[in-house]
Amino acid sequence: MEIKETGGISVALNREFARINSSLKVLGSENGEHINLTSAIVENENKFSQIGITDKKDYGLDFWRDGVYLAVGRAKDIQELAKVLDFWLCQDVTTKSLCENFTFVRSEEGAAEFDEGREIEYIWTCFLEKDDNYSGLSEFIILAAKDPILSNLFPFTSMDTLCFSKCTGYPFDIAGMPNIIRKEFDQGNRLDVNPNNKIQYVVRNDTRDYLGEGNAIEALKIIKDNMPKNIQRARKGVALE
Repeated sequence: MEIKETGGISVALNREFARINSSLKVLGSENGEHINLTSAIVENENKFSQIGITDKKDYGLDFWRDGVYLAVGRAKDIQELAKVLDFWLCQDVTTKSLCENFTFVRSEEGAAEFDEGREIEYIWTCFLEKDDNYSGLSEFIILAAKDPILSNLFPFTSMDTLCFSKCTGYPFDIAGMPNIIRKEFDQGNRLDVNPNNKIQYVVRNDTRDYLGEGNAIEALKIIKDNMPKNIQRARKGVALE
């Protein structure tokens, strides 16, 4: 296999990039930072891929754009690997086009929505349709999905908490943004929730400071009252440093 012969995946891949006249380089390989023999990262502008040797002795890799995991694949050799990386990272192509040109690549659910700019609407639909009700937040989610402000942000959950991001990729941008959790879960009583009890929510800010609590309608008002001024539709990309 190429790895044994060349001294690592970085060397083998960079050699193949040069052979096909690609401008790509394995991240860190030029300054000696990347010395892992069996894994590598290659990036270009807003896209990157992570590569690793699988138990089948081929190359497993993923495909990211704007902080979103869009596809996964397994290349059989270093030539195939270099070609798919050059195609994905050096051209303005959709995930669908990637999969059509390289049959060993499979797109993730919702990839087309992210490609076509419908990711915010898509993720809210997923929240509305999810059977597990996202930690008992369904009553609030129904209201939030119809709200002209919250419905333009990118929702995600973390530790039973519903958060709102100002960008659609990871790491998410929650600076100055409030979040919401069921009161029982906020108090650590997740296993003791009585479904017959009236649902109450607790709202906190991004530093976990208490902002208020109430039913779904009241919680929605608390969140909107504590939003940053002039909040815009969530942008493509990741949190800015």
